Amino acid sequence: MSLNEKLKAQKITPIVEGFKDIWTLQAAYIPIAISTYFGTNPNFERDVYDGKASVNGPEVTGALTQFAELADKGYFNKNSLSIGNDQALQDFIDGKAAMHMMGSWTPGVIDGKTQNFPLGFFIIPAKDGNTVMSAGTDKGLSINAATEHPEEAIALVQLMLEPDMLELYGKDNALSAFNDVNPVFANPAMSEIQAALQAHPGHRNPGDYFPPSVQDALNTALTKILAGGGVGDSAAELAKLYEKDKSKVNF
Repeated sequence: MSLNEKLKAQKITPIVEGFKDIWTLQAAYIPIAISTYFGTNPNFERDVYDGKASVNGPEVTGALTQFAELADKGYFNKNSLSIGNDQALQDFIDGKAAMHMMGSWTPGVIDGKTQNFPLGFFIIPAKDGNTVMSAGTDKGLSINAATEHPEEAIALVQLMLEPDMLELYGKDNALSAFNDVNPVFANPAMSEIQAALQAHPGHRNPGDYFPPSVQDALNTALTKILAGGGVGDSAAELAKLYEKDKSKVNF
């Protein structure tokens, strides 16, 4: 937060986002929520499902409050609700803001638009200092149960999962969560993301085990916050929706 204040004092927009594209709300919220939800309790969403924790608790409320602090203090671009992600990314490239909160595909997109752009990466910690990396699978491997060559298929999969093969696949292409797999990237930001994945605990995206209705309502709450409406009783409303649609959660 102190960095944002220093940037504002120098008349530099700290963070540029294009929230007109609704999906980008989650791209900005997830880096905050991942550490707040799971920094002290990696089983938070399972505990919510089992009734040991609540959506209307310190995890979700804390993440919403931290997001609101960014909005209320003017750290996002003033037109964040009226431009889309393409424009936000271009504004970032053009130097109109210091930071852009987005997924790990961003370095590749920027490389396709400009050359030698000085891009870096850092994790957003929770208020208590805990840091968790948000990660999702890129590809999945499976073997047909009816195959006539199960031993050969297993051998092929094992070969594909060897560290040197994964590094070959990952070079300038994919991140790895394995500590013994270190793909090489031409873009320094990707190397920083890879190092962070290996240095910090990781977790699936926050909200993956919430019903769709909760995710939709969360986007509405985030939009309200950005428009100056504050957090209010957003977490309580999300909790009611969770209980209403809990049967749609699949662990």
